[in-house]
Amino acid sequence: MSKRPKKKEPKKKQLNLGLKQSPFNILTKHKEKFELFRAKWDTKRYTKSTWVWFSIVISISLITTQIVVIQEKIKSLPKQIPLFQFYIDNTQRLASSTLIYLIPTISVIIFLLGIIFSNKYYNKERVLSNFLLLTTLLAILIMSVSLIRLINLY
Repeated sequence: MSKRPKKKEPKKKQLNLGLKQSPFNILTKHKEKFELFRAKWDTKRYTKSTWVWFSIVISISLITTQIVVIQEKIKSLPKQIPLFQFYIDNTQRLASSTLIYLIPTISVIIFLLGIIFSNKYYNKERVLSNFLLLTTLLAILIMSVSLIRLINLY
């Protein structure tokens, strides 16, 4: 029983070009890198949009206006103000005047959520993202107007 040495079969080379892997594998690797680069570029396009910056600047200025108006008028407000306008009973409408800081707080939360979600969906649905920014801007505008109306009562 003599053992014959096994002959080593030469490795098959593709097209005898000396390539270890298919050129298509290289293309798919570069395609994945390109897709990642493109996704990052689209995210940067979010910050280049004039509508995005317009809504951000206006929202921040409205929130700042809310805070400034509250700081100026807080001393002239009575101890209880009709903050909860959605109640029918007048006694339930009244709340402590320090709760007026809820309005800018809620505005900031709406603003941050609007920016986060519009940035998240900007690449997939640009119209949805722009509509979300518009809705955020309108909500903050309505809250600012209602705050000024409430403060001007006193």
